[in-house]
Amino acid sequence: MKRFSLLLAAASLLLPALNGVAAIHNVRDYGAVGDGRTIDSPAINAAIQAAARDGGGTVLIPAGTYASYSIRLESHICLKLEQGAVLLAAKPENGEGYDEAEPCPWDAYQDFGHSHWKNSLIWGIGLEDVSIVGPGKIDGSGLSDGFDLGKRTKIDADFDLPPHQGNKAVSLKECRGVRLSGLTLYRCGHFALLATGVDNLFLTDLVIDSNRDGLDIDCCRNVVVRGCLVNTPWDDGIVLKATYALGQYRDTENVSISDCYVSGYEVGSLLDGNPRPPVGVGRHAKRPLYIRSAGRIKFGTESSGGFRNIAITNCTLEYSGGLMLESMDGGDLEDVVISNLTMRKVVAAPISCVSAPGCAVPKDGRSGTCGACASATSTSTTPTPTTASSSPACRVTASRTCRCATSTWASGAGLRRPMRSRRFRKAKNSIPTHGCSAVSCRQRDSSCATWTGWKPTGCISPSCRPTPGPSSCVKTPAIWSSAT
Repeated sequence: MKRFSLLLAAASLLLPALNGVAAIHNVRDYGAVGDGRTIDSPAINAAIQAAARDGGGTVLIPAGTYASYSIRLESHICLKLEQGAVLLAAKPENGEGYDEAEPCPWDAYQDFGHSHWKNSLIWGIGLEDVSIVGPGKIDGSGLSDGFDLGKRTKIDADFDLPPHQGNKAVSLKECRGVRLSGLTLYRCGHFALLATGVDNLFLTDLVIDSNRDGLDIDCCRNVVVRGCLVNTPWDDGIVLKATYALGQYRDTENVSISDCYVSGYEVGSLLDGNPRPPVGVGRHAKRPLYIRSAGRIKFGTESSGGFRNIAITNCTLEYSGGLMLESMDGGDLEDVVISNLTMRKVVAAPISCVSAPGCAVPKDGRSGTCGACASATSTSTTPTPTTASSSPACRVTASRTCRCATSTWASGAGLRRPMRSRRFRKAKNSIPTHGCSAVSCRQRDSSCATWTGWKPTGCISPSCRPTPGPSSCVKTPAIWSSAT
């Protein structure tokens, strides 16, 4: 009788495969404990590999807290976090931690975070048909946002990490057919999601409450972002980028962002239902309000590729940096339609459109344009009067020839810090600029000057003052440094 029971159990396991139904692989069957202390990533990876050998299936993470390092996705896999399941990013210790950042030949043209994918809690490269679904939670408490490592400036924080340290919750490169749905992502390091070169990407019903970027959509095509709540006080909320991380000029195109809420309240206050201004501690205490509430919808800054066929509608931005359209690396903005936005307590220009000569592109420093950009029926309320001071055609109404080369920030919003300059010093063929957004004080200096300061309230009578640059600048024209 016992032998018969064992045979029956084995037959029940084979039945789904015989019927053509993908099997469900419970990570506890592969040794996961879920006690919040045991490192469960080996068991989760074993379950993923088993599902991949079967041609695909669902890897189920039941209720419990699963401390993990890097989880490596495979094609045709659905990673499902059940209600009550928490995937916890563990802190590296005892020489163990996250996968090392892979080499990137083009890391001179964007920061460290955008140039690597494997140093993440969950990552996949060159995959197809992949899903990560809830209703469970990803807690990235063991991931680095850069500043937790003692970095004092945003430039320094975006550079190399120590061995075994991860800085992204989910990282995907050159994938196709990807869906993230119904998840909660909390304090996720530098990125909650970095998607680079991903086609057919669906991001729906996500709740993100994180310490730096929320959704970074880089060089992607055919993207839907719908019904997401994103709170990111220290960096961008939903941001479209077009970096050179893939070694080619690749546009981000065919993107729909709808029915989303983006804010810049204190980390965790979205999840606990008590929205409150971000508390200035450490490096944040002296930062201007508009930097401390950066949560916003944004194009750029990285834009060696362009942005085409983008629709943003029915979104609310609260206590945030508003809407920003940037082309700082030569990419074009083309056929961008923005409608039905509600902005409350915006702490910078509600709508900014900024363009500058190429900073992060190899050899050719292209200057981008902003074509057919529209922002219709938008409303905005701010604590103090703030008026967008961009080229007239770029303010609220549509234009077919909306060139943004002379765009500025809002009065009182302050200048964008030149966060991008140092990281491009090794790019000898690049043409960097100092990043001051206002045309009245943006200058180029063939003698390689270094800007040491600027006026934080706008570009009228700026205090930007050039000083002699380091001798190493002679080989590369127009290298700019940020003030510390």
